[in-house]
Amino acid sequence: MRTRFILSLLILFIFGCAKIPVQSVVLADALQVEGERMHKLNLIFLNRIFSAKRETIEKFIKEEYTPKIVGDFTNKVAKEFPQTDFKKEFPDLLNALLPRINERRDSLVNTLELQKEKIVDKLNTDFTVFNNAAFELRRLLESAVKVDKERQALFNQAKALSNNRIDFNSVEGALDKFIHSSGSVGNNVDALNNSINQLLNNK
Repeated sequence: MRTRFILSLLILFIFGCAKIPVQSVVLADALQVEGERMHKLNLIFLNRIFSAKRETIEKFIKEEYTPKIVGDFTNKVAKEFPQTDFKKEFPDLLNALLPRINERRDSLVNTLELQKEKIVDKLNTDFTVFNNAAFELRRLLESAVKVDKERQALFNQAKALSNNRIDFNSVEGALDKFIHSSGSVGNNVDALNNSINQLLNNK
């Protein structure tokens, strides 16, 4: 919704101008390229954040969760089986706890990955909306530039016509002269043709 609002403002601003320069299409291309670059940077930044959090999980499992689980388990075993030789039995005890430790690690990692995928999907969706909006903006700018060129061509034609106005007073005078002239009609026709041609060709 926000992207559409910004696009609408851009369109109103651009089409509100008296003339749209050709460079505006180049600017639209540059904005689209910059948008793609920023999207890639966002994904790289996101990956780094989640990679760091994955390392945080491993550190938590190793330095906090595993010692606590092992400590709780050994305390329980010590109470129930005081004769247990922990130095000798520790590898077996640790192996017995590994499924629980791995389950906690997997749970944290899977949750992390799900959140990452959700954010990546949102970034990709937003970029798609931006990219489509940028494409439409470029298309509209190209169309507007074309219209501007056609408008300028018509203006030039109108200007040329205005600079080559026919002097109707002189035309009327030439016609009156032809009508009221005496002598050979053929000669009078030639004189009229010459007068009209001269008026039409007068710059």
